[in-house]
Amino acid sequence: MTDRIDKIISEKEDSVRIYSLCANCEREIRVMGKGEVSKNKYVYII
Repeated sequence: MTDRIDKIISEKEDSVRIYSLCANCEREIRVMGKGEVSKNKYVYII
């Protein structure tokens, strides 16, 4: 799926994030295209 997404996004305009849901989630975050991993301690993904 990531290969297909990578082929259709615009790296200058789009932001696709893939999160693994496990105990080590932050290390597995992938950002494809525009954007970066946020280090906001007030944001929780549940």
